[in-house]
Order: sequence, then structure tokens, then C-alpha cells
Amino acid sequence: MNRDKLYMLHQMIKSQNTGTPKEAADKLGVSRATFFRYKTALEDLGAEVVWAHCWSTYIYGNHFEISRPNYEMRVSVEGKEFITRI
Repeated sequence: MNRDKLYMLHQMIKSQNTGTPKEAADKLGVSRATFFRYKTALEDLGAEVVWAHCWSTYIYGNHFEISRPNYEMRVSVEGKEFITRI
């Protein structure tokens, strides 16, 4: 899994700028199926990724944050932080 693309998807969701799954995949430069794998990876880390139909974008249903040091990602879910390697 490409950490840069995962982080990019996180930023797109956080800014409520994903568009449809196809549009998000195009922005990431991946297939629609790969987009869903990245979305699932975020959910596996604790994110509640929700489709906001009225805005045609994915949003977070909980407070979820990723910071991106060189070789690991710091994930914060509802204020609880942990470090993971992706």
C-alpha cells in the first residue's frame, strides 16, 4: 500500500473533496477498486468513512487524524493516538 496515496485520500476526505469513488480514484491515480482498498485501510485504522450524498463526497463520521513522519504514520482516533507502520 502506498502511504503517500493513503495520506492523500485522508486529506481529500478531511477537506470533503473526494467526489464520487471514480473521481477520487482519478485524483489518486488509481483504479476504483484500489480506491476502495485505501478507504478500507483507513477504516481498519479506526476512521468512520461516510458517504455524504448531499455533498457527493466522503466525510469522516468521527474525529480521525493522520500525521506523516518519514517511516511511520501517527493515527489519532477520538483523541487517542497510536503509531502504525503502513
